[in-house]
Amino acid sequence: MSEDTVSVTDSTEEPIEPIDINSFGRKYRRKLAECDDFELNENQTIGDEIVKQLKKVVNLPNDFAYSVITAYCCVPSVLSDILPILYIQGSSGSGKSQILKLLSRVLGQKLVVGASTAASLKNEINSLRFRDGAGCTVERNYHLLIDNVNTELFQADQALGVLLNGYDRETDQMLISDGRGGNIRFFPFGPKVISSTHEVDNPEIWRRTLLIQCKKTQPEQLRGLKRPSDLPLSGLKKVLQAFWNEEQNWEMFLELKHSIDKLNKPDGMSNEFWVLVNDVIASGVTCGVWNNASDSFNGFINFFNLQRQSKSVGLLGAIVKKGLETGTGLASDRWVDVASKAEITCSPKEVKKVIAEAIDSGLPLRQPSVERLPDILASLGFFPSRSDGGYSYKFIPPK
Repeated sequence: MSEDTVSVTDSTEEPIEPIDINSFGRKYRRKLAECDDFELNENQTIGDEIVKQLKKVVNLPNDFAYSVITAYCCVPSVLSDILPILYIQGSSGSGKSQILKLLSRVLGQKLVVGASTAASLKNEINSLRFRDGAGCTVERNYHLLIDNVNTELFQADQALGVLLNGYDRETDQMLISDGRGGNIRFFPFGPKVISSTHEVDNPEIWRRTLLIQCKKTQPEQLRGLKRPSDLPLSGLKKVLQAFWNEEQNWEMFLELKHSIDKLNKPDGMSNEFWVLVNDVIASGVTCGVWNNASDSFNGFINFFNLQRQSKSVGLLGAIVKKGLETGTGLASDRWVDVASKAEITCSPKEVKKVIAEAIDSGLPLRQPSVERLPDILASLGFFPSRSDGGYSYKFIPPK
């Protein structure tokens, strides 16, 4: 063949099939999962390993928080009765979404976007919690993971119902419209992990919450952290699933639940918080996060006090706002409109009353100082105003 001759493919040969990128992607991820296989050594627990992996992806200001997240991640929802919402709050770049991504891979469950509607959350819970769908009888372990929640979720009545009724198995039944004039049953009980940049200003949600606060990761700290996708988490998922397929572990968890329930509440912790964390403690001991229940007590007492301080910042504002709405007889979103036509005032007694009721109910609050309460009132647009009958709080619209 001369140098000028061009070789061509015989037209009778079969053409090369184009690459299917979806098949290629699935093959690639299967190969990654196969590389993730591992076994725990004799002296290692599933709890130890999850704590270890968490520390690789996020720097938390409170070391006990790693244990709380792990115990919550391992909790078997089928055997649990009361489970708080695990609320992971922090600014952008603080690592909260990295925690959710890690939990997603360890649990084998996809993240739900924070802007989801109440209807989509209900559908998600039904599909995750029950093997028989609408039958709602054949239950399985699950976690609902919601990333980057906005404040609107806590203001929508139906979504709020999912969160308020979903922490206690005995009170979780809800009736929702079937769209044909009838109702269907819905059961929202189960562990829920939520991440957000916002503080929750709903006192009822706060009462059902374990708060994990994240701080923005500094550049020098980022160099030592890894992405969840770089860790062998598929293998860890298999180990956790196998752990909860063992009957001896079911029995151990239930025995711990009942023994913890009979213990006296540790000093320095409210009764409400103690009941809220019992199943989480049982999960942590069963999975080896703690050697026994007592090992977790000091950590939870300190955790409770830190949480009490953190919650009170945004919570007091929500309580004061509720008192102002009661005292004025108006929802807060109507104050500006009504103030353009009439004066809006509120008796200080109404505000003091709701604060006292909140403290008596066990919410993590203290009586506000003389200096602090006026600042909160001013942030809501209310200022002291004297009159012949004494003084009141008067709403002054922003200019």
